[in-house]
Amino acid sequence: MIWCKFLRKSFNDFYEETSEIYSLITGVKYNSRKLKKAGERINNIKKLFNIQNGWIRSDDNLPERFLKFQKSNHVPFLLRFNDR
Repeated sequence: MIWCKFLRKSFNDFYEETSEIYSLITGVKYNSRKLKKAGERINNIKKLFNIQNGWIRSDDNLPERFLKFQKSNHVPFLLRFNDR
């Protein structure tokens, strides 16, 4: 189950509520601890795959453009209004 990164912030307890939704959808009992552990394992497998394909530690970072806020004229009205 994949959630948009913005949706994640709408949960009070992300892992607890997601595990409940997962259990309701699949019929498989899953608690927050098991869900978090599964997420860690998925992330570790993804990193192992990348290492096997030649990635090094410096490749395991977000691109610079994701780390810097860029002002633009193409922003919603409320953001432009609040910038004044």
